[in-house]
Amino acid sequence: LDKCFEQGILSERETGLPLAEMGSIRFLETMIKKICLKEGFGAVLAEGALRASKICGRESQAITNDSLIQTGRAVPYSPKVFIQSSLIYATEPRPLITELHEVYESLFKWAMWYISKGEKSYVSTEVLRKMGEKFWGSEKAVDFSTYEGKALAAVKIQNREFVKESLIMCDFAWPVFDDASTGDCVGDPTLDSQLLSTVTGWEIDEKGLDHIGERIFTLNRAILMREGRKGREDDYLPEFQFVEREEPIGDRFGLHNPELLLPGKGDEIISRKGKAVDREKFEQLKDEYYQLRGWDTPTGLLKKDTLKRLDLEDVIEPLKGKVI
Repeated sequence: LDKCFEQGILSERETGLPLAEMGSIRFLETMIKKICLKEGFGAVLAEGALRASKICGRESQAITNDSLIQTGRAVPYSPKVFIQSSLIYATEPRPLITELHEVYESLFKWAMWYISKGEKSYVSTEVLRKMGEKFWGSEKAVDFSTYEGKALAAVKIQNREFVKESLIMCDFAWPVFDDASTGDCVGDPTLDSQLLSTVTGWEIDEKGLDHIGERIFTLNRAILMREGRKGREDDYLPEFQFVEREEPIGDRFGLHNPELLLPGKGDEIISRKGKAVDREKFEQLKDEYYQLRGWDTPTGLLKKDTLKRLDLEDVIEPLKGKVI
């Protein structure tokens, strides 16, 4: 809305909104009231950003297509910065914010360590790599000079966060990535399953909890496919994610680390500022991701064997031609 006003696409007269006062109480009250009552231009805004931009015309659509994902959301913790986020955004129409928080939390603590020279955080590069090994499957998961290790990290993040949502565990507290009381300052990925066992009496370990998370995530995928998702064809990123340019700061990581510094190989520190997702490597990343998930690599469709392994055999028939 602000960009449309700045570029002269929309005016205060057309919208009935005090656009020059955007961000003020008066503006917010006026806009919210119009949206709630679907009054005037409020009826257009009530359709959501993507539909509203279509109603307003091509110039408006160009703005949303250049800044929002397929479902009209902004892109915090962007794939341009965090490679593993690319798979989360591509395979889910509405990624859980908890998934994106898991991507950035430990990396934010590392950034604070690096920028403050250890004064504001103890999550050093060495600690971060140990965390990557324990929680995301490999040290390469936190090496942002390569796409290696990011597919496995994405799978682990999705499984953990889907089961965490089911357990109604606090996003601010779980998982426990780091712990200053331990010798290496690295947290314990088994605490989640230990908590569940303690509360319920069930015998379950980290691997068992991951299996439950995989089952929930796969069922979610099955539901999306039943409702029309086409598999690999729909697992894509908006085109602007492949364009090298500086993006507006849209999350806490960028606010405190404007150069978007991240660890690379060895002692290398790299900046993701102005970078883009590599299209070819992203497609290769999807191949690896589908293989890890046990899905069909060329199509991204679910496999019968995988559904049977996850005790989801009953969803095969409803999916009809969408299972291989």
